[in-house]
Amino acid sequence: MRPPRVIFIFVLTLVFCSTLTAQQAPQRDPQAVAVALQSYSLMASAAPYVQDAVAEGQMQWADGTSGKIVFKGKGRDRLRHEITRPSGELTYVISQGKGFSLRDGKREQLPLWVTAYQRPAFIPAFFRLVDYARPETKLTYLGAVEVAGRPAHHIRISALPKDGTPPEIEELISEYHVFIDFQTLLPVKTITFDFSPEIIENRTPVETYFSDFRSVGGLLIPYRITRYIWGQKDSDITLTNVRLNVGLSDGDFQ
Repeated sequence: MRPPRVIFIFVLTLVFCSTLTAQQAPQRDPQAVAVALQSYSLMASAAPYVQDAVAEGQMQWADGTSGKIVFKGKGRDRLRHEITRPSGELTYVISQGKGFSLRDGKREQLPLWVTAYQRPAFIPAFFRLVDYARPETKLTYLGAVEVAGRPAHHIRISALPKDGTPPEIEELISEYHVFIDFQTLLPVKTITFDFSPEIIENRTPVETYFSDFRSVGGLLIPYRITRYIWGQKDSDITLTNVRLNVGLSDGDFQ
């Protein structure tokens, strides 16, 4: 027979674990998980063999100006955007959830709520959809909608905090919507949020449309990426060259 103290500790542990599970277990809609898994498996059969990627393209803004953009990504948590336009150069660098901007040589640190959930969006196999497998990820199936005249699954993704961040703040900064075509199972649209560097509550919805998917080394890459901010067209990117496993240096992300 166990001593009373051991029994008490055992029961207390069970109660604690049950409470912790109830508080931390994320909502995972089975339909959302199934669709996310199918889409990711289709796009990313070669993902385990891809260490990094570089994509070059032309970018045109709604005001008629144009320039060049270079995307660099290493793994799922390091990315670099180099944008050249008539008004100057702008670079964003994010590594393991932290990052900075570099505008015409002037460096500015970005707050965590701006950078925490950024992913290499030009490689769908690495962007937020891959988080479906993470234990802290919440997935909700919001139904069928029409995207560019075609039916698509609408899935909402967010996350529970892994540290002391209040759950409502984590929910705010991690919110992400992906729309997956019924027939092709490709992600044809996402809704993300651009956050103000000053105030976490100030955020702007950004709709991004993906099209012209092409296979590059076993990954499906969208060669056209179009962004809308508050419903107004912001920019249109046409990729011209995508290279995988080029051996990017960690210095590109520091």
